[in-house]
Amino acid sequence: MLLPELVGFTGKMFEIAQTNTMLLLIVFFIFMLLAYKVFKMVLKAAIIGIISMFFPIFTYLIGFTDSVTISQVLWFGIAGISLFFVYSVVSGGIKLISWIFKPFKALFKEKKK
Repeated sequence: MLLPELVGFTGKMFEIAQTNTMLLLIVFFIFMLLAYKVFKMVLKAAIIGIISMFFPIFTYLIGFTDSVTISQVLWFGIAGISLFFVYSVVSGGIKLISWIFKPFKALFKEKKK
């Protein structure tokens, strides 16, 4: 006796179950890919935020400012993270637009003689 018959899937029901399983695996793969991309972006943002937080301390050490406050450190960290996210959105938009117009670029490209 086969496994589908033991579980009660026979004929058309077994094909539907296989299709749903494949669809679920595809959705899971896409979810994992997106989660990985988001994790990488958050990790980069955290690193940039930490580096940005050291900027006012660095300016104090070389003598450009008289004092460093917690609000300055936090402001520079948030500003660094915000600028990183703006850069990421603009960069992603440019990549998306170039990907969308890639077929049109190939159509209108002149052949070299």
